[in-house]
Amino acid sequence: MKIFAVVAIALTLVACSTPVTQVKSVDLRPTLSITNAPSGSVLIINGVTVGDAGQIAAGKQAVVMNPGTHHVVVALNGQMLINEKIYFGEGLNKTLSAGAKP
Repeated sequence: MKIFAVVAIALTLVACSTPVTQVKSVDLRPTLSITNAPSGSVLIINGVTVGDAGQIAAGKQAVVMNPGTHHVVVALNGQMLINEKIYFGEGLNKTLSAGAKP
């Protein structure tokens, strides 16, 4: 009976000493934030409409980009508030202002 108890305790201690591995991934994709964009303005990246730049700015959201050079436009009623070609490197967080602060 003593041997059974010793074996049970030994197995319990061995099971408790099993190492735990934890893997964390880091997202290094660059992001683009827009500030001061009026409601109804449109965010266009590489000729593709992304959405309402005013809502993106108001919600303090960031658009996840792929690394590389991108053509970024914010337009309101045909008027370009932002029209830039920007290089986005890994881990870069770029913020553009679409106008004067309110």
